[in-house]
Amino acid sequence: YAVQDHDGLNLLFSFSNKTLFFIVSVVGIPLIVEMPLIMDVWLVETTPEKILFARLMIGYVAVIAMQNPITIIMQASGNIRMYHLLAETVMLMCLPVSWVLFRMGMPAYTVLISMISVCIVAHMTRLYCLKRNYRYFSISDYLLKFLVPYILFTLVSFAAAFLLHRVIGSAAVRFVAVL
Repeated sequence: YAVQDHDGLNLLFSFSNKTLFFIVSVVGIPLIVEMPLIMDVWLVETTPEKILFARLMIGYVAVIAMQNPITIIMQASGNIRMYHLLAETVMLMCLPVSWVLFRMGMPAYTVLISMISVCIVAHMTRLYCLKRNYRYFSISDYLLKFLVPYILFTLVSFAAAFLLHRVIGSAAVRFVAVL
């Protein structure tokens, strides 16, 4: 950013996003699919709620991890006040949204769903701020060249892991195959 190498920065941004998404997928997908087995080994008593919480937490970590490449470019630009003010204000919405959900009598796991939803909105806010402060960034390119293909990659990977999970009977063999 400092030397105005916009092509290099865009390439590094793309590489960072792809690498981060790949690492999160490689770790997260097998954990999500095999969470019942992992919880049975790890905990004395496993409940469907514990498994759901763990799966949702992995989803939350995956969504929040995607902010890092955007934040790095924003920090390099020096225009971080408005960026953090907007993005973190959106993130703070988790608290009132969770409070409203609890007041409505919703189950505890809806807090994690609201956190994931708020993180997605905050991610869109971060993309807007990046576009506003770095004119060489294209939201449409980000969506079409990165996000859509990697969501499809994740869906296909998840389907393959789930299929292995359903087909293989032995827990140990299944776990290794899904990994």
